[in-house]
Amino acid sequence: MFNTTSHKAPAAFPRQHGGTLLSTDHLELAYEKYTTTDNTIPSDFITFNLVFVHGNGMNKSVWKYYVGRLFEYAATTGRSEKWAIKSMVAMDVAVHGDSAILNKGKLGWIYSWDDGARDINALVKHEQQSSGDFIQDPRHRNIIVGHSLGGCQALFAVIFEPTLYDLAFTIDPVAYVTPQAGQKYFKILPLLDKVYHDTFQSEKDLEKYLRSAFLKNFHPEILDDIIKDEKYFDEEDGLYKTKASKPQQFAIYMGGPGSIPIVMKLMSAISTPVVHIEALRGKFNAPGTSDFIRSAIPKEYLKTIDLDGEHLINGEDPESILKCIKESLSERAATAATNISSNYYPEIVYNGDREKIFKSKWESTFVARNFGTDAKPKI
Repeated sequence: MFNTTSHKAPAAFPRQHGGTLLSTDHLELAYEKYTTTDNTIPSDFITFNLVFVHGNGMNKSVWKYYVGRLFEYAATTGRSEKWAIKSMVAMDVAVHGDSAILNKGKLGWIYSWDDGARDINALVKHEQQSSGDFIQDPRHRNIIVGHSLGGCQALFAVIFEPTLYDLAFTIDPVAYVTPQAGQKYFKILPLLDKVYHDTFQSEKDLEKYLRSAFLKNFHPEILDDIIKDEKYFDEEDGLYKTKASKPQQFAIYMGGPGSIPIVMKLMSAISTPVVHIEALRGKFNAPGTSDFIRSAIPKEYLKTIDLDGEHLINGEDPESILKCIKESLSERAATAATNISSNYYPEIVYNGDREKIFKSKWESTFVARNFGTDAKPKI
């Protein structure tokens, strides 16, 4: 049904102060790419490419469970609704997973969340140039899916590059902070310092730790995928380690208070559709997070979903999130098809004839000054 390949891409450069040890250091991003083996997708189908971004303390493999089930859904429901999934990518943020291994010796003392969003966009553009996938055009649409830290970065990503994505799907994003919440946030860091470990005497000890840590309530298959991807034997000192070191997990926590206020100021400029999922029993986000996000993003670009679950709902109750993603795929396919049939895209109307496209749009927008009478896209 699909092939899996491992890749790396250049991270964004330059980075915020403290993101690397030297300002001249270039980082890399490790990611898995999942590509359909279906070579019979009709040319008139809407085709999706998905980008997955994990939260702190996790890695790209938290999304493996999703990939297979979404390809299955595309092969059945997608076929009947005239849409398909071509490719999906799941990346390790620059300081976690295989990205952290690639960047060993270069990582700084703070991880800027907005730098992470620039990384996502850099990866998508790398795919566009290297494989020809993830092109955003009338029939090919990109969707970004992020949880927690990844949810905040998904918001940043569509703010920085509003035409690069058709939809941002955010799962309990950490995207709101107050001075009071910030003080509480820093008070818990010493407690986390006692709980977090990154070095173990044996593989058994490492696996026991990961199974008893904050991921312990994850779906068994997802937890197995994460653990398999996270275990690392350091040949230099002969110890087993998590790929994400404790300092780099804290670098993410330390980067939040500097980045979150920025996304809060910029949310009103969002012009890409956003699905905001709130985990109703979640205790991680500051009180008022959902209300702020839902008031800041323009209503015409926002869809809200409330789910009964904790902050880690993407790993603990994946079926509830999958249901929402599946519904969003069907909805976005219908919207894209409507925009195509309503003659919104001149490149389709005039079959790519550049001269006819320019003449038509010049007359309707500049000369006749009736820009508002053109066909409008459905959002």
